[in-house]
Amino acid sequence: MLYHIFFAFVIPWIFGIWLYNKNDRIVLTIAPAFSVIATIIDHWGISNGFWQILPIFNDKSLSSLPYDIGLFPILACLLVYLIHLNKHAFFWIIVISITATSLEVINLLLGKVIYGNGWNIIFTYVSYLIPNFLVFLYYRFLKSKGFY
Repeated sequence: MLYHIFFAFVIPWIFGIWLYNKNDRIVLTIAPAFSVIATIIDHWGISNGFWQILPIFNDKSLSSLPYDIGLFPILACLLVYLIHLNKHAFFWIIVISITATSLEVINLLLGKVIYGNGWNIIFTYVSYLIPNFLVFLYYRFLKSKGFY
């Protein structure tokens, strides 16, 4: 579990502090929203036996908590920050989705994540691509309301 806390929570939030200093509104609006999205997706995947994050506790989703409140929200903030700066939304959605998938491949190879019930890396990529697109839509909505 210390692995997950360090690599999925501490390191991302060190980067998150840097992002906050660059654009606090992005972190304050995107991180909480994406944390909710990540938690819903992780609970769905774990409860349906598509993946497990080791170690497994009585509350099977506990091991995913560092990702749900650390890595995934910070990657979403980075996505919005890059779109806000560079405009190329679809390019950045694909890049961040590939980045998240690549990090998961590392966890698979290290034995920190186990897939089940036919789940595979392609489904993983799609499970990152769709939420990242939703975050982009949320960003556009907030931008239309004058948040950015």
